[in-house]
Amino acid sequence: MFKRAKQVDENVFKQPRLKATHEVKTHLRERTETEKIYHLFSAPNKRKTVFRMILSLKQSELEKNVYMLAENLLGTLIADKSIDRLFYMAFSRLLKTGSTSSMKKLCADHLKAQMCSDRSYSTFLEFLMRHFKSAIADNKNEIAEFVDDKSLKSKVLSLKEKTPSTRVSFNEAFYYTR
Repeated sequence: MFKRAKQVDENVFKQPRLKATHEVKTHLRERTETEKIYHLFSAPNKRKTVFRMILSLKQSELEKNVYMLAENLLGTLIADKSIDRLFYMAFSRLLKTGSTSSMKKLCADHLKAQMCSDRSYSTFLEFLMRHFKSAIADNKNEIAEFVDDKSLKSKVLSLKEKTPSTRVSFNEAFYYTR
């Protein structure tokens, strides 16, 4: 009887041992600013935060990821019905990086997609005509087909394509031999 009472008492007083929880090492790493921006692009209610983060991003980080950021920014142009003023500020900062040759076709494609959908494209077209004329000038015939407004259409068609830089050819008259 004594043994039995002791067993009951042990069960009552025994509490389960808690094991030490292990922290997952992969989740301890701090995300970079560009990773945070990419994750916030998927949340439609965080667009203004994304635009502000792009405006505050370091120039070196901006230059490394300029094409990916531009692609995501232009994706918001098609996804959202109303575009905030911060979008244009953030996109003009991307255009000021200097590596815009790869973004010409991207901007033209997104402009055409916006024209084909039921979105208002006139503000974005005017923005591109002020800040990035070469994107429109290279694709002016394709863009002019979609423009309904005659004054905008004439502005687009009046843009001149950038002439290629002059090349210096080798002249044999200045080649000296001994």
